[in-house]
Amino acid sequence: MDNTIANFDGAVCDRWKLKFPDRTDVIPQTRTNFRIREDFPPQCREDVNSLLRTPGFFLSFLPIDGAIEALQQLRQTGNDLVICTTPFMRNEEHLEEKRVWVQAHLGTDWPLSFR
Repeated sequence: MDNTIANFDGAVCDRWKLKFPDRTDVIPQTRTNFRIREDFPPQCREDVNSLLRTPGFFLSFLPIDGAIEALQQLRQTGNDLVICTTPFMRNEEHLEEKRVWVQAHLGTDWPLSFR
């Protein structure tokens, strides 16, 4: 789900700009690591983690351009689709936020798989 249909990186950068407006120069321009916090300087990584732990963070994702439409088209052609995702740092509240996000953007009849 993250960075495939929902713009995880954009949400991190937007939240960073709001919370740390005087430190926008540390926002990575490109991703080279699986975990976004590792693309920030070491002294900023705990601040990134705190953004990810903020209630409502996963609800703030914008859909990736064209992703919702593509999923709907795939489904209309008879494909069985399942949205797969995992919570950040095993935080169960994130699973609920992600479920709510999927329902808000795709509807209530989309199967979810949490790992």
